[in-house]
Amino acid sequence: MLDWFQFNPWITIAVAAMLVAVLVQCWLYLRYFSGINHQSRRVRKGTISYSEDQPPVSIIICARDKGEVLAKNLPALFDQKYPEFQIVVVNDASSDETEDILQQFERRPNFYHTFVPKGVRSISARKMAMTLGLKAAVYDYVLFMDVAGIPESDAWIATMMRNVDWRGSVVLGFASFKDKKGFRNQLVAYDNLFSTMQWMGLALSGKPYRATSANLAFKKELFFKNNGFASNLSLRSGDDDLLIGEIATRNNVKIDVSTESKVLIETRSPWYDWKEKTFSHFSTARQYKFGIKLLLWLENLTRSLCYLLFLYLIVMCWLSGSYAWLLVSALLFLTRYAVQLVVVNKSASQLKEPHFYLLLPFFDASLPVVRGFMRLFNRSRRHNNYTWEVLR
Repeated sequence: MLDWFQFNPWITIAVAAMLVAVLVQCWLYLRYFSGINHQSRRVRKGTISYSEDQPPVSIIICARDKGEVLAKNLPALFDQKYPEFQIVVVNDASSDETEDILQQFERRPNFYHTFVPKGVRSISARKMAMTLGLKAAVYDYVLFMDVAGIPESDAWIATMMRNVDWRGSVVLGFASFKDKKGFRNQLVAYDNLFSTMQWMGLALSGKPYRATSANLAFKKELFFKNNGFASNLSLRSGDDDLLIGEIATRNNVKIDVSTESKVLIETRSPWYDWKEKTFSHFSTARQYKFGIKLLLWLENLTRSLCYLLFLYLIVMCWLSGSYAWLLVSALLFLTRYAVQLVVVNKSASQLKEPHFYLLLPFFDASLPVVRGFMRLFNRSRRHNNYTWEVLR
């Protein structure tokens, strides 16, 4: 049987490298990226205790030129089943009818709106809007929501806030784009699901580094104790990942993976919004903690190696007639694919997201390539990572 395996250093070394890459990938998926599945299993078994208290909370929404969206989405927020909450909308220097729309809701007792002055250039307008919203919030807890977000349930506030108790004061929720039709939007849905698996899984492992500001709750005092965005106010992005890096610890962060806490974002172009968010994370990822950067780099490296080495071995083994080594490399590839298939689609089932089967390897392999081209393009627009005053 050993005679089947012809010794060829170019093939043997490649198979050994692929074995290491596959083992690292399986370890990452089972150790970290299965966090959503582990959490949902604990919920089903009843081993997670939730707080029965329902503390008052301020919902903060930052809006720029979204008057039509506000008029459509705000009424549903007022119908949330929660004893006491306030809605704060920050008009981020809009030039449309946003202010007129907001004035129509002024008669509601639990509604308040403020604004970011036009012409703010020396600091991130988004972070300024979030800071103003936090200062306007009358309650100790705040819950951030995207202006285009639509809660899946009228128990959204209650579901997010049940995680708040003396052990946890930062709650990470899930948000996804509503439109998932079409090839590009499916690619966006896959990347959004996978990135959520990463940051939720790492948060459960005591390594919080990112969230989505479209569904994020925390105690207001954490923001001001850490001087808010003072350390990165001139950087346009970072309102989700760098914020979490400041306020979240291994002991105060929780995630909620139930569908009642899910937020759907209705936008005209999920592809465009995803690209802009990806560009923003390019500029902030370098400020992550070393351990987080190492894990993300290791995942990206070993993922790419799995595909590149498999293609290389197909060609080399076929040309040299080393079919036994070809079988080994195929088994390694299928092992990773099987682990990935189970972990990804179990997470998708829990979050009520599309499942990925035959297209999964294609999306998984193409994303590093897509991101690579985006990084090259981002270098030409790197000056846009910072505010105008910093560049001047």
